[in-house]
Amino acid sequence: MKRLDSLLGQLAAAPSDRTLDQLEPKVWRKITADRQARAQLGFLTPLRAAAVGVALVSGGLIGATTASASRDSIHEISVFSATPDLAPSTLLEGLG
Repeated sequence: MKRLDSLLGQLAAAPSDRTLDQLEPKVWRKITADRQARAQLGFLTPLRAAAVGVALVSGGLIGATTASASRDSIHEISVFSATPDLAPSTLLEGLG
């Protein structure tokens, strides 16, 4: 523990290797530049919202169609059946 205290004391006594007087202005310039870039891309927001809407609607329609198609077909589940509907080969190949 004393070695750590000694090392921290040496670090505190050492001169700084770089100046920090321009750090805050650089940070604010970066924040301003990021805000300006984000404002310039603001016109894409309606396009992004439309793309999300189209994806949600198409996913819902496809899911509803698939669910109703699988609900309408009768699946017999039997351990000794020749073509089990839940076999991995049937599920992967869509032969059910």
